[in-house]
Amino acid sequence: MALITKPKKTNKTAKGYRLKVSTHKLIDKLQFMLKADQDTVITKACRMLYNELKKNVKL
Repeated sequence: MALITKPKKTNKTAKGYRLKVSTHKLIDKLQFMLKADQDTVITKACRMLYNELKKNVKL
């Protein structure tokens, strides 16, 4: 008999943002590629976008 273990729960506060289904699917694909949780994937994506904008947009 194989035991199924649940992943460790993290202390993250849900913000209640509603995302489109297509966005959730994209996050799932990125999670698989990066082997990371949703929070890590979203943080990395935001940082990449921020750095790209900072490089290309002159304020």
